[in-house]
Amino acid sequence: MQKAMVRIRPFERQDVGAVLALMRALAVFEGYDD
Repeated sequence: MQKAMVRIRPFERQDVGAVLALMRALAVFEGYDD
């Protein structure tokens, strides 16, 4: 994922951070579901 992030434009880093945060939250919820 880090390699893909490098290709993302600097001004989009904030949006990427939000997406990563959502992905982490989903992973946590999935963990609780298990």
